[in-house]
Amino acid sequence: MEKSKTEKNSLAPIIGLVTISFGYLLFVFSSLQYKNTTWFYYLIISRAILLTMALTLAAIIYKKNKPLSHIQTLYYMLCFAVQASHGIFEGEKSIDFYSYIGIFYLVVAISHFDKWDIWMTRRVPVLMMFFIAPLFFKSHHYFLSLGAFVDSFSLPVAGFILGNIIAHLNSSKFQTEESNQNSINYFELNTKKIYS
Repeated sequence: MEKSKTEKNSLAPIIGLVTISFGYLLFVFSSLQYKNTTWFYYLIISRAILLTMALTLAAIIYKKNKPLSHIQTLYYMLCFAVQASHGIFEGEKSIDFYSYIGIFYLVVAISHFDKWDIWMTRRVPVLMMFFIAPLFFKSHHYFLSLGAFVDSFSLPVAGFILGNIIAHLNSSKFQTEESNQNSINYFELNTKKIYS
C-alpha cells in the first residue's frame, strides 16, 4: 500500500510537468510569429530550453518514483523569471507577455508544498523581484491611477492574490501531514519500546 501511495504522489508532478511541456511546445510554435522582433531568438530558445527541462524533470521523477517538490518549484520559479524577462523585451506599450506571469505565479504556488514561512521568506521575495522588474520598462500610462493599473494588469494581480491563497492552503496541508507523520512516528517508537 505504501508503494502505491508513493506512485500516486509521484504521478501528480509528472502530469504537471508534461502539461507544462505541452504548453511550452505550443509557445515554441507561437514564437514563430515574432520572427521580426529583435529578441526572437531569445524567445524561442528560452521556451525550447524550458520545454526540454520540463520533460527531463518528468523523466527523472518517473525513474526515481519519488516527487522532487523543491526542484519542481524552483523550475516553475525559473519559468516565472523567464516569462518576466519576456515582459521586459516586449516593449513599453505591450503587456501581452507580462500578463502571463499571473498564471506562472499560480503554478509556482500550486507546486509549493512546504511551510508558510518558507513561501514568505524564500519564494515571495524572489518572485516579487521578477514581478516588479518589468514594470520599470512599461509606459507611464499604465500607472496614471490605481484603477488603470489594476485594469491593465488584472491577470498578474489576480494571479498574485490567488497564488498566495493557494500557497497558504498548501502550507496548511503540508503542516497537517507533517504533524500527523510525527504523531505516527512517536506512536510507533513508543510501541517498540513497550514490546521490546
